Amino acid sequence: MLELEALGYSKENILNQNTEKMIVEEYKDIRNHCFEKAVEGTPQSLEVEMITREGKRVFFNVSLLPIIVDKEIKGVYSIAKDITEQKKVQEMNAYLAHHDELTSLPNRRWIEQKLSELLIYAEKNNHKLAVLFIDLDRFKYINDTLGHFIGDQLIKLISERLLESITDERHFAARMGGDEFMVLCPVVENHKEVIVLANNLLQNLANPFYIEDYELIVSASIGISMFPSGGGNVVSLGLFLFLIYKIFILTLANSLKITYN
Repeated sequence: MLELEALGYSKENILNQNTEKMIVEEYKDIRNHCFEKAVEGTPQSLEVEMITREGKRVFFNVSLLPIIVDKEIKGVYSIAKDITEQKKVQEMNAYLAHHDELTSLPNRRWIEQKLSELLIYAEKNNHKLAVLFIDLDRFKYINDTLGHFIGDQLIKLISERLLESITDERHFAARMGGDEFMVLCPVVENHKEVIVLANNLLQNLANPFYIEDYELIVSASIGISMFPSGGGNVVSLGLFLFLIYKIFILTLANSLKITYN
């Protein structure tokens, strides 16, 4: 039987096992509830996660059917189907819906949703919030001259540098698409704190990147927008993201000009 093979047991030795112990703890209550309903005469369908003989986790779709003889319920018949691979595909699709496939950073959809939630929280708690929008300079030239493989590797390394530059675990980094990134700071004291972070980001990005036989020097432009100066309340912050794109910190050789909203 497929479910027995998935658990690592044969038909003979499964009889000596307590299948209740194989069920992952968080699924036991729902399984017991459904079993009670089946004993009462109502067929049930549920998903459970179980531990195999080798210690691996697998998912099953389980149907619990009451066994009725002479209008009396004599027991419950269980049918289980291994859906582990299906669950993996579902989880991967859910992950990719909110993450960038190349860098594994959160994507635009995730960060904009997070920003919307945090703006409401910041307004209720009278907090300052900051967003840094990062745009790589002349990335298209690298892509066009060295090829997309080198460009992709560079984007990966840049995403790693961004994460290394964020020391506060409350901060979030995301890839907006192409050569654009965003850093979200849910709680900041003032604009000077954000400028220090922007400086650190730019300095880390200024260090050479080594990919195959190439040494690549990258510069970036960073825009800063802050709440509440980016809008008086959550309703009026429909223009908030537009401001992020419009206001820039410009990095030119060894000079740095900083503006913020």
